[in-house]
Amino acid sequence: MLHRYRHSIYALTDKLHALQAKPEDLTLLLDLQKALLTRIKRTDARIAELKAKRKALVQLKKSGQSKERSKVTKAAIAITDEAISDAQQLLFLWRCFGDGIAFIYVNKQALKHMLYNTHDYEVKPSPGAILGKIGLRKEWSILEALIKKGIPAVLSDLTNTIRHGDICVLIGPDPIPVEVKTSKNSNARVDRQIASLTALNKFFRTDAATNFRGLDHVVRLEIPMPEGNHADAMNECIERSRETGFAALSPEQGLTYVCVDSEGAVSQLGPYMKPKTILTILNEMKTGASWMPYFPFVLSIRRRENLFAFMNGDITLMILIETQAVVDAFAAKGLAATFVEHPQVSLVVTRPGAVRGQDPTSGISTGYFARLFYDFETLQSFVDTELAHITYMETPSADLAERFGAAHATPENPTPVEWLEFRPMVWPDSQSGS
Repeated sequence: MLHRYRHSIYALTDKLHALQAKPEDLTLLLDLQKALLTRIKRTDARIAELKAKRKALVQLKKSGQSKERSKVTKAAIAITDEAISDAQQLLFLWRCFGDGIAFIYVNKQALKHMLYNTHDYEVKPSPGAILGKIGLRKEWSILEALIKKGIPAVLSDLTNTIRHGDICVLIGPDPIPVEVKTSKNSNARVDRQIASLTALNKFFRTDAATNFRGLDHVVRLEIPMPEGNHADAMNECIERSRETGFAALSPEQGLTYVCVDSEGAVSQLGPYMKPKTILTILNEMKTGASWMPYFPFVLSIRRRENLFAFMNGDITLMILIETQAVVDAFAAKGLAATFVEHPQVSLVVTRPGAVRGQDPTSGISTGYFARLFYDFETLQSFVDTELAHITYMETPSADLAERFGAAHATPENPTPVEWLEFRPMVWPDSQSGS
C-alpha cells in the first residue's frame, strides 16, 4: 500500500527525529508542518476524487444496467471502496507525525485529555478534510506568527490526538488549545467549543474540575517518579528480526517483545505462550487508526526503514505479558492485584485483606493497562505508579488538602458511586491470548 510513499515517509521521519533531538529548532518545526500539510491536502483531494467516482458508479448501477454490466460496476465500487479505505488509513499515518510533534513538547499524560470530550469520556469526533477548510489560511498565519516569536505550536488538524482548538501551543508541560474564529457569528456549535476549551484550560491550570467527563469532582496529581519504558528493547528486537524473520526479547520478567516478518514465523511463538499469557498485536491498533492517545510509534521506532516496515505491515510487532508476573510485581510492593472479566477494567488492586466499601480499591482501566503495550512501559514503573495511587487514597483528606491544595480535599456531599462487582478472570486450561 505504502511503497509509492516510501520516500515521503523517510523524509518526514528524518525531520521528526531531528526535531526530537533538537526541539528548539523552530524553523524545522514549521518546515515539518508544511510538509505534513501538503501531504494531508493531497490525500484529502484523492479521497474527494474517489468519493465522486463512487457516487457516479452507484448512479450507473441504478440506471438499469444489464446483469453482466452490473457485476462489473459492482466490482468497480468495491475496488473504489478499498481505495478510499487505504487513503483514509494514509491520512491517519500522516497525522501520526503530527502527533509526534505534540509529544515531543508536551507531557503525554496531559495530551490524552485533548482526545476526549469534556462532557463525557468518549473520543471527540475527528476533524473533517483540511482541503478547502474555511479559516485554514488564518490558522496557518497565526501558527507562523507564534513560531516566529519563538513559541512552539502545532496545527491541530495535523494530528490525530488534538481534537480541541485549531492551534495547540506547545510550551508545556500542558497543551494550550486555541480556537481561531473566522467570523463574529455565534451558534450552538461555537458555544460548545468555547465551553470545552474553557473547561480544559481550567483543568490544566488548576489540576481540578467539577462536572468534568461525567464526574462531579476530578483532581489531577503529578507522581514525581522516573517513567521507564522499553522502547530500546523493542527497537533491538526489530533489528534482530531483520536477519532471521523472527526475534523475541524479554526486557523484564514476564514481559516479552516479538517481531516477525511473515505468517510462517508466527509458528515460533509457541515457547513464549505460557498459561495465562496476554498477547497483543500492535499492528491492529495501527491498522484500526486507534493508536491514540498512546505515545506515537513514529517516535518509538527509531530507524526509518523499520518504521516504514511497521507502517506497511511488512513486520508484525507483538507483546506478551504473563499475568502471574504482573500479580507478583504488585505483591512485591505490598499490593494485591486481580485480573477481572470486564470490558473496561483489566485489574483490581487493593491492599491484601482490604474490605470492600471501606478500604481503597483501584480499578485499572483497559486503556491504562494498555500503556504496557503501546507506550512500552515497564512493569516496574506501572506498579510503582499504582502504589502511589493507593497511597494517595489512603491519606486523610485534611492531609491531602494541606499537601496538594484544597481541591484534593473530599468534596462536601459527594455523589455516591456504586463500586461494580468484578468477577476474577477465568483462564482457559490451555494457553490464552487476547
